[in-house]
Amino acid sequence: MARRTASPLVAALSAAGMTAALTLACGSALADPEPAPPPPPPGVDAPPPPADPLAPPPPADPLAAPPPAEFIAALRRREVTPLSVGRSIVATWQPNETKVLDAIRELGLEWQIIFNKGAVMCLPPGVNKATGLAAALETLELSALNVIAVGDAENDHAFLTACGCSVAVANAIESIKAEADFVTVGARGKGIVELIERFLDGDGLVGNL
Repeated sequence: MARRTASPLVAALSAAGMTAALTLACGSALADPEPAPPPPPPGVDAPPPPADPLAPPPPADPLAAPPPAEFIAALRRREVTPLSVGRSIVATWQPNETKVLDAIRELGLEWQIIFNKGAVMCLPPGVNKATGLAAALETLELSALNVIAVGDAENDHAFLTACGCSVAVANAIESIKAEADFVTVGARGKGIVELIERFLDGDGLVGNL
């Protein structure tokens, strides 16, 4: 069996990660120890210890507002089941979209309904997968042009459009396949594996997958 080699992208990422790891390990091991600060004079409080540079950052601001409590109550009064409530998203299944829209209209909310095949998802205005990706890329200091997006349903349109390369898996709806740059042969997770293996084999995305 021929030896599988990593693509230049994978090799570059691995090299970067190894460099960072070695820098952290060697830097902490080889640096001269900091001299202990002198004790404070009597009656003077000691200064606070310096911040740990390796400590995790404080939690970021939420990407979207939580669902209004009156909205959840209105959905329960309408016996919308199943009903899942997340930090920002409210989800159910078809054919509950009519009840959901009625509750939004009754309360005068600006919330939106986005479908994910049979799922009915409610989100604050202007919030979708593309906005979530943009927030992550800003933190990672990466460009969306260097991202491959993979989708299969209605809620993936904005996400696919925002990325440099878009891929639809074989079980995607037709509108997603028509929009994507490439369509995999495999469905669901098999399509993802197929995509990754092409890069590991050095084939890239030449023609339809």
